[in-house]
Amino acid sequence: MKKINSVIFFLIAGILLAFSHVSFSQGDLFLAERQFELGFYNEVVEGLEFLSEKGELPIPGYLILGRSYLKINDPYRAELFLSLGNSRDRKGEFPEFNFYLGKTAMMQGDYENARNHFLHFSSHDAHLGRHYARNAQIAIGILETEPLVRIYNMPWNTDGAESAIGMFNENLHFVSISTTKETANIYTQTQWNLKGTELDDPFSVVEKPRCELGEKYSAFQVSWCEMGKTAAIVMGRPGPSAYRINSNTNGLAIYLAEVDENGDWESVLAFDHNGIGFSNMTPHLADNGNTLYFASNRPGGFGGFDLYKSTRNGDQWTEPVNLGPEINTPGDEISPFATGDHLFFSSDWHPGLGGLDVFYTSLSDPKNIFNAGRSINSTRDDYNFMIDGELRNGFLVSNRPGGRGLDDVYGFNAEDRLFNLSDPSVLVAKENRNSVHSESKGDRMIIEFLKNSNAVFTAQPLDDREVSVDDVDQIDVFSVQIGTFKHDFDEQRFVDQLGDIGDVYKVFYHTDIKVRVGSFFVREEAEVAANKIRDRGYPDAFIVKEHIVVSSTPPGAAKNSKGTEKKPSSTVSKTKYLVRLGAFRNTSNIDGSWMDGDLIKEASGEFTVLLLGYFDTIEEAESARKKVAGRGFSDAFLMIDRNGERTRYRP
Repeated sequence: MKKINSVIFFLIAGILLAFSHVSFSQGDLFLAERQFELGFYNEVVEGLEFLSEKGELPIPGYLILGRSYLKINDPYRAELFLSLGNSRDRKGEFPEFNFYLGKTAMMQGDYENARNHFLHFSSHDAHLGRHYARNAQIAIGILETEPLVRIYNMPWNTDGAESAIGMFNENLHFVSISTTKETANIYTQTQWNLKGTELDDPFSVVEKPRCELGEKYSAFQVSWCEMGKTAAIVMGRPGPSAYRINSNTNGLAIYLAEVDENGDWESVLAFDHNGIGFSNMTPHLADNGNTLYFASNRPGGFGGFDLYKSTRNGDQWTEPVNLGPEINTPGDEISPFATGDHLFFSSDWHPGLGGLDVFYTSLSDPKNIFNAGRSINSTRDDYNFMIDGELRNGFLVSNRPGGRGLDDVYGFNAEDRLFNLSDPSVLVAKENRNSVHSESKGDRMIIEFLKNSNAVFTAQPLDDREVSVDDVDQIDVFSVQIGTFKHDFDEQRFVDQLGDIGDVYKVFYHTDIKVRVGSFFVREEAEVAANKIRDRGYPDAFIVKEHIVVSSTPPGAAKNSKGTEKKPSSTVSKTKYLVRLGAFRNTSNIDGSWMDGDLIKEASGEFTVLLLGYFDTIEEAESARKKVAGRGFSDAFLMIDRNGERTRYRP
C-alpha cells in the first residue's frame, strides 16, 4: 500500500513539474491549488504572476498567489498581490483577503494595520477575526519589552534550510536541506543531509552521522534521548517544503531506532501509532527515551497539529494522549521540548509576534501559557526550540529576516536562568469616560454579555500593594454606553434594537447597571456605532474607553540589582473551564446554591443560557458537571475559555 501511495505521489509531482513551464490560463487555477497543497509554492508564483502580468488572473488567483508568497516567507510580495485582489473584489466575495493581509502585516511587524485587517475579517468570522485582532494588540506590548537574550546566527547555516536540531553525545546535530531560495521547489534538487558539530564546539561541523536508510528515505527530523541510546526519526515523502508546517500534510511518520556508541541507527521500527491520512512529526524523546512527545494532525484534535504524548511499555508504545486544551488550540502546535517541569513548544494561535512563536508552560499544571518573548521570537516562524537543563543555553530554528538561507539555526547563551513558571496575575479591567480613572481598590465589576457573547467574566481591579502601573500592559478598547440603571429593566429590548451593531452587555459597578455595546479596537469604529445608536433613539449614548490590563510581571518574578521587579518579556494565555447547563425560557425556578461554581446567566434571543464557572482544572469542571447531571441537567457539557474565547470541550 505504501508503494502504491509513493507511486501516485511521484506521478502527481511529475505532472505538476511538467505543467510548471506551460503558460497558465484561468482554467489552470485548479492546478495551482493542487500545487499549493503539495508545497510547490514557487511554481504557483511563477504561473500566477504570468497570468497577472497578462491581466488574466481572476480574483481567487490573487488569493492563492498571496498565500504562496506567505509560504515562501515574502510578506511584501504577498501584500502586493493580496491588496490587488482585495481591490478587485468589489462585491466582497472573498473576505479571506483581509485575513491574509492581516497575516502579512504581522510578519512585517505592522500590528496596527494587522489588527484593522483582522477586525474587517471579523464581520465574516467573528471568532477568528477578533482572536487575531487581539493577538495583534498584545504583540504591540511584547514588542515594547526588552529582548530576553541575544541570539546569534550559526556560521554553518547555508542558503538552503537548516530545519531540525537535536543533541547526541553532547554534540548538536541538524538537518540541512540543499533547497535554496532560487530552487525552493525544484523537487529533484532537494537533498536532506544530517550533520553534526564537533564536541564542545557548535560553530564547527563534522561529517554527517551515518543513516542506513538515507538512500531510501528523507530523515529530516531527529531526536535523541538524553543518554543517546534511542533516536526518534521522521521520515516520509521528501517534498520540497516537507519541513514547512501545513495542516493538510499527510504521510509523515515517526520511526524509533536503537543507537550504538558510534551513532549508527539499528533496529529501526515504525512508531506503533503512525497511520494513514495524517502525519506524526517533530518528535522529542524525554525520560531517557521512555516518553515521546510529538505533533500530529490525527483526527480528534483541537485544531491543525496538536501535541501528544506516548510512553514506552516494554516493546510497545501507549496510545497517544492529547496534551489538552490549555496547550492545544484551533491553530497549529508543534516542536515540543521538555526539560524538568518545563514544556516548550511553538504555536501560531497563542498570542505572539507573528507566525509561529515559542511558548512554554508547566507540564504538571499547564493552565498558564507564557510567550518566550522578544529575541527568542520574531515576526516570522520560530520553532524547534531546545535548551539545557539550567534553562540558560540553547538553540532554535527561525526564518526571521537577516538570515543566511530559508531557515537558520540560532544559538543563545545567558548568565542567568531565562524562564520561570510563576503564576501570572489575573486579567484586570478598569474603565474611564473622557479621561482614565481607576475604580476604588477592592471593587468588582461583573460584565454580562447579552448577545454574541464570547465571555462573561468577573474583573478585579489592581491592588496597589501587589502591582504597580509600570508592571502592566494595557489593551485599549472602546464601547458605547447607552445608559445607567439602578433597577431591573427589559434587557431584550436593547438586544433586539442594537444587537446587530455589536455585543450588548451589562456592567455591574457598585449599585449601578451600565448597558454598553462593543467592544471596538478602533475609536473610529466606536464613533460609527455611536451614531447608529443615537439614530435609533438613544441620543445620549457616548463612547467609553476601557482598559484590559494584563500583568506582565508574575508574582515572584526575578529582581534586578536595584531590588525592583524585573519585567519579563512574556505574555500569558489563561485557560478556564465552564459547565453549560442548557438554554431555558424561564430560569426563575432554578436554584444554583447547591451547585459547584458560580451560576452565570447569558441572554440569547428569547432564551437564557446557564453556565457554571470558572474552574481552574478540567477535573473540577467535570466533577461539577457530574453533580448537575445527577440532578436533572443531563445535557450539561464542558466548555473551554481561553482569554474569553469559548469552545466546547471534546475529550
